[in-house]
Amino acid sequence: MNAAPGVKMSTALANQFGPQAKNGLKEADIEAVMKKIPVKLGAGKKQVSLFEITPSMCVGDLVKIIEDYGDRS
Repeated sequence: MNAAPGVKMSTALANQFGPQAKNGLKEADIEAVMKKIPVKLGAGKKQVSLFEITPSMCVGDLVKIIEDYGDRS
């Protein structure tokens, strides 16, 4: 999945969360960012947030990964 032409979503999220992880992000902070990222579905016929299409378990895993990264930095 691309965030923009030539930019992978994983890279965009890492760039967004990486610097902030050192300051201690909370789950609500991560969810707020994900809610602001639009994802086009059906060849652009519908647009929803990344948070809406990501399973809760995956959001939880992302929160844990970011927390672990912040603890190590």
